[in-house]
Amino acid sequence: MISDLPSIGQHWKTWKKCFETYITVLGVTDKAQKHALLLYQAGKAMHVILNTLGTGASGDYDTATKKLDAYFTLGSTWNMKFSSFALPFSNAM
Repeated sequence: MISDLPSIGQHWKTWKKCFETYITVLGVTDKAQKHALLLYQAGKAMHVILNTLGTGASGDYDTATKKLDAYFTLGSTWNMKFSSFALPFSNAM
């Protein structure tokens, strides 16, 4: 669980970098498949966040990550229950 709100942006950047390494290792290049893997790896909370941002069903990885970058780094209103996106890679670091 993330307890320091100012660190959320940095935590997102670290998580995204790990995720992008993961999809590179898998050899995934298709944007729709990357988007699906993002949703799968980050979990239910990411579905909620992306739906709120209007990119949940778009299947466009680049648009989704740009909106998520802005969401997490601009200090938007944050509900701590959404911090579960950090769990898939928390043991790998």
